Amino acid sequence: MTAPPINSNVPVTATTPGPGIRTTIPPPSNTTLPPSNTFYTQSGTNSGRPSATQPPSASHSIVNSVPVTTTNPPSNINFSPSAQILPTSYFAWEDWWTANNAYLLNVSSSGETLYVSTLDPKKDVPRLLTLFCYRGLFEKGIQEIAVTALRGMGDNAVDTLISIVEGEFAFDKDTRQSRINTGQYEEAAIRALGYLGGVKAGNAVAAILAPRSHDSETTLASKADSVLNAMAHEKSARKRFWACEALGRIGDPACLPVLENALNNDSDKFVRACASQAVARIGGSAAIPILRKGLEESKSYYEAKTYVAASLGFLGATDPVEDIRIAAASPDGNIRSAAAFALAYVIRKRVEAGRDYASLLTVFTGNLDREANEDVRRSMAFSATIMVTRSELFEPLKKYLADGRDPAVRTIFALAYAFTGDPAALPVLAGLRADSDPVVETGRAYAMLYVITRDKAKVVKDILADPSPILSACGIVKAAELLGEGGYKEIAEQRSVKEPIIQRALAYVGAVSLGRKGYDLTARYARGRDDAARAVAFVALGIRNDADALDELRRWSNVSDKELRKAVNIGTAMMSGLQLTDSIKAALSDAKEQVRCAAIVSLGNLNRPETIDTIMEKIEKDSNYRVRAYACAALANVKIPAADTERVVNTLIKAAKTDREYMVRGYAAFMLSMFKENRAAFETVRCVLADKNTDATAMAAFSLGLFGNPSAAGDLRALLLRYRGTPIAGAARIGLGLIGDESNAADLVAEFKYLSRPEDLESAAFAIAKSANRNTYADMLEFVDDPDMFIREYSIKCLGMMRNLSDEARGAIAEKLAKLEADNDANVRFYASVVRYSLGDRNALRGALSAIYEKGFLFPQGLVVDYEYRSYVSELTDMVNETMPNMYRLKPYFWGEGAEE
Repeated sequence: MTAPPINSNVPVTATTPGPGIRTTIPPPSNTTLPPSNTFYTQSGTNSGRPSATQPPSASHSIVNSVPVTTTNPPSNINFSPSAQILPTSYFAWEDWWTANNAYLLNVSSSGETLYVSTLDPKKDVPRLLTLFCYRGLFEKGIQEIAVTALRGMGDNAVDTLISIVEGEFAFDKDTRQSRINTGQYEEAAIRALGYLGGVKAGNAVAAILAPRSHDSETTLASKADSVLNAMAHEKSARKRFWACEALGRIGDPACLPVLENALNNDSDKFVRACASQAVARIGGSAAIPILRKGLEESKSYYEAKTYVAASLGFLGATDPVEDIRIAAASPDGNIRSAAAFALAYVIRKRVEAGRDYASLLTVFTGNLDREANEDVRRSMAFSATIMVTRSELFEPLKKYLADGRDPAVRTIFALAYAFTGDPAALPVLAGLRADSDPVVETGRAYAMLYVITRDKAKVVKDILADPSPILSACGIVKAAELLGEGGYKEIAEQRSVKEPIIQRALAYVGAVSLGRKGYDLTARYARGRDDAARAVAFVALGIRNDADALDELRRWSNVSDKELRKAVNIGTAMMSGLQLTDSIKAALSDAKEQVRCAAIVSLGNLNRPETIDTIMEKIEKDSNYRVRAYACAALANVKIPAADTERVVNTLIKAAKTDREYMVRGYAAFMLSMFKENRAAFETVRCVLADKNTDATAMAAFSLGLFGNPSAAGDLRALLLRYRGTPIAGAARIGLGLIGDESNAADLVAEFKYLSRPEDLESAAFAIAKSANRNTYADMLEFVDDPDMFIREYSIKCLGMMRNLSDEARGAIAEKLAKLEADNDANVRFYASVVRYSLGDRNALRGALSAIYEKGFLFPQGLVVDYEYRSYVSELTDMVNETMPNMYRLKPYFWGEGAEE
């Protein structure tokens, strides 16, 4: 491969290892430089290189690789740390990259406790707080490292964090990073307490605003009033902001009155906004009226109203974990059974959506293992027939196939495995020892027959008709799933069997799987006298999630039995999206485009197909370009029905080709990547590569990559060649990486050594990592010894982004990076240690903490705590992105002032 031309304005690559000193080049006196727009330079040179993660430069179009100034609005916003009026925000493709690259570090969970004993709370807690202040590539992974280490120190870490928050900690030169002052450490400590959670940390957060004792046994509920008073008297808006954020992460519903007060009464708009986010994070049925009231009564402080609207979408998209947790702890076994049904359904949703479910599965198995009541335990186990739809759950649940306590549990899990239809269940079932219980043996025989036969409906009907209540109940669930409303008669005949597990199964499947007649069946259970079936019926109504079910649940919202009310609360929280639709739609008529932007994203978060018409109307007709763009983005979370696909695709195609604003064209082209099998969508995105605005071009490049079609590589290579030496070349590389085609790896590696700008190296590192074959890691290891510190740094980052490495590869990488402990560049040492940690070498944490404390370490995007506006908005927009699919995260521009209507 011919070496690409090197820009003469870039410093010559060093011929010896860099001295490890990176300085910030001050801007000319007539220039306003954004806080994060940091430039690197090597000692002994007069010119520097821009940081790879700096904010984008002014929006530009490029013709024949020559940048030319246009009249398009600027992509870069220069924030003044003392500015009181927020500037207008414009879209730039680099912001999409910034919103997604924080998640790229793959942190291994093995060996988490190996390093804990070597940490000193006095010295290392402040150093770990410095990791909380890091922003840029790997940000979320690096923050996870800090949280894991703090948790490993237990109460020692919490006590040290409390002393920092209260100003009682004695910093010395070994415990303070020179760029972070005491107040910023206090704010980072508040954030850390929020992530640690627990009663002691929660009480500490509650007490930071007015010092008082931290009794680890006193609940937050008992301190709600005192906290309320404390918040009212705390003068520091920054501390009130971070206290709200921490209380939201701790997630104790006892804090809702505190947060409601802040949302409705705080004088600071940022605190009000953060309070709404915290309410949404705590979630549950109690959060719904608080946010609805907050939206309706936010007559001023439209910034807060904007984030209340965003919080409604977050709440509507999240699972009612808190309500399930409360019900699972009920003294009433019927309520614990209903909670298990709800938890099984939530886990199933997460598995099928590719979302994290590990912590919830641990809760499920823990509850099942602890349950002493045989009837309740069997009902809890029975919910596995709802939960297990993929073979990835086989291994963590395998022990129940041989459960020594209860043959019913063994029977249920055998059928649950089989009902996935996955052939991988056969060897697992065949490998089980013969069981002394005849029902277990019969269940296993049915299970194996179900997997191998084509006529699965016949097998299920046989299970349904079996005289064993356990087998029949399992048959009810699967028959309802396979036969739907057409199987109602056969399934409903089981009502005559007065076994609790049969009645619970019928109460569940009626509303969930059997159409209108099934809904009526579940409603009768909800109105009946059998509390075991009633509790499950309330959960099933919530899962059904339609207007009739909501009306039925509202009838029981004040049921006199307080334990039964917990099941009603689960059902109500399951339907939070439906309940919030009207409030969010009302916000779409707000005079402020920022509120409408947040509301349309929230509407998409609810994932309700009936909202598609509203979203389409906003794409086509809203007068504000940002609202139209966010309406396109809102589709990322909506499961589009087949009947609506053509209409949605055509609307996005029209917007991508004809909208007068580049942000809309770019977002529309990007969202077309959701329709990977649609040829018209693919060809439209290829056309947008030639858009006159390069931000739209870049979004089209990412979209082509997300299609995953190797044929797009030619278009992206052409784009890379045409725009070599410009930011668009980086977008083209990222697009190539998103394709994930191993055939691109060799060319990308060959180009890597000729790159000089950090932003080019970062995009190349990503593309190589995502295109890597089994040997690519060895090619990148050769760059770890390069004399240019930037080549070293980005080759290390590339290795940190690689997935599915063999044990041999992981060992080779860790061994090579360990040799960089003596590197004379602090950033190189830091990233080498972070990647070693991610590969399982927990001893590398010490190297990371040492490197980040050196004066030569340069934070790639400045510090999170550097500037009030930037740190606040960064935190607030995190919540919006938590609901978005991987690589579809946004940089919300909800707060731009002065935008034209």
